[in-house]
Amino acid sequence: MPSNVEIKARVADVERLKRLAGELCDEGPTVIKQVDTFFHVPNGRLKLRQLQEEKSQLIFYDRDDQAGPKCSEFFTHHTDNPDSLQVVLSKALGVKGEGQEVSSALYGGSDTCTCG
Repeated sequence: MPSNVEIKARVADVERLKRLAGELCDEGPTVIKQVDTFFHVPNGRLKLRQLQEEKSQLIFYDRDDQAGPKCSEFFTHHTDNPDSLQVVLSKALGVKGEGQEVSSALYGGSDTCTCG
């Protein structure tokens, strides 16, 4: 199962952080516009991520609710028809929440820094 480590932090100077991250990364920044819909599931988290410029993704991941860095194990499925998938999942599981985000991503090797 693929995994990643998520670190969330409040930053006083986002532009400075982007500049410093850009010096360490090979690609970016890339603007990512997304809408995440979370569904009720008995364990882990299930979200449908609708992306404006790429195929949408159904993502299941399991992560502890704790402060500090969090390790997540995840599975993804790409879809060309997120609207239909959202209807089916909403009827079957119920919607837990929804969020919209615009962020910038920088890439260096296998690492991604997302600011947003």
